[in-house]
Amino acid sequence: MALLRSTIRDHRRLLAGFRSASDTVCSHLSGQVDRALLSGLLNHIGSTRLAVRRAQQRDLDRKFAFLYYQETRAWDTLTGARRFQGHVATNERTAERGVVNLSSTALAEGDLAVLKKGLNFVPTPRHLPILDLIASTEHGLRSVDDQTATDIKQAISSLILGHRYGKANLLRSEYHIPKQLKSRTDIVITKAGKGNVVVVLDKSFYLDRMSALLNNTLYMPIQGDPAKNLHKTLKFLIQDFTQETGDETLTRIGKKLGHPSRYKCPEMYGLPKIHKVDIPFRPVVLSINSITSELGSYLKRLNRSLVGRQQSSVKNSRTFCTELKSINLAPTDIMVSYDVKDLFTSLPIPETLLVLLDLLSSDETLPQRTKLNPFHIVQLCSFCMLEANTFHFQGSFYKQKNGAPMGSPLSPVLAEVFMEYLER
Repeated sequence: MALLRSTIRDHRRLLAGFRSASDTVCSHLSGQVDRALLSGLLNHIGSTRLAVRRAQQRDLDRKFAFLYYQETRAWDTLTGARRFQGHVATNERTAERGVVNLSSTALAEGDLAVLKKGLNFVPTPRHLPILDLIASTEHGLRSVDDQTATDIKQAISSLILGHRYGKANLLRSEYHIPKQLKSRTDIVITKAGKGNVVVVLDKSFYLDRMSALLNNTLYMPIQGDPAKNLHKTLKFLIQDFTQETGDETLTRIGKKLGHPSRYKCPEMYGLPKIHKVDIPFRPVVLSINSITSELGSYLKRLNRSLVGRQQSSVKNSRTFCTELKSINLAPTDIMVSYDVKDLFTSLPIPETLLVLLDLLSSDETLPQRTKLNPFHIVQLCSFCMLEANTFHFQGSFYKQKNGAPMGSPLSPVLAEVFMEYLER
């Protein structure tokens, strides 16, 4: 507050100085210039000053409105959505920044304090799991040469012997809360579709919304876990392509495939979009440790250089802000943003693969990245996006009939490929 008062005083002093200088200049001109000419000049200066002031006022109003919107949009929309659903918003349940409780159960202060730390929070361990560290190290070094393994073991031993516990990041009364919250079967704790916000939902509400999503024509129920058949198909596909090309990375991926029991069928979960009315869910397919996870990452690296060449392409928000600084904007200019609804699930995969094939065929740098030819890459992408586009939810298995799954490392690149094709 003191800084604000000081700034206001400084500005008032500047204004007083400007008025004094203006009066001095006008007094001097009155004896040198014709009265009618001086009057016209002063009128022109006054109208110009008024136009500049109005333009600056519009800019300030626009900045304030933007900041106010950024600060309040999620919480105002959330309150409206809760009223829409018949919920009664109370301070105890919605005032906590970082935690939004949409369940019918009130959370204790200790529960809220722990949840506010975020879903990536890790409590300081009370005891160092030395035996687990040793077992994991021995398992991970089985295929490493003896000298390197010895050096790594010595380094880890030094770290263990020199370990000192840091300051506890939970109160003594809070250590049991994470396990207690995890064991509850009446609520679901997840993150919001946007923003670093933890959302608490009734499990029945969560399952109802997810069931409504899965009843969409986009998904088709299938019988049993498809992992075994997909593993067999992918293994034969990789064997054929490695024999034809000798690609080292694909060979390594094929050797690591092992037994299908090593892999998990991708799991679907939903992220609530609390910034929208009625709180729709964003379906995400968790593909970590799935049969195609490593292959998808490899294909992403191969195809990444094909996109981002369009004039309309922007690398990230920082680049976007840098480019905006070089543009001269008029006070009446308005920035318009377009969003594709359900981009990944709306992506036409067959058409996208044809576009990808054309891009790969004309890419002269492809041999520098891989020994695979465009046909091999497109066939592997097709397997990931069509045959292997499966997941499970609550013990039931499904196949996504159209579009790309949100959660696959390959989906963002293919979406960019198709969107840039549309822009051309």
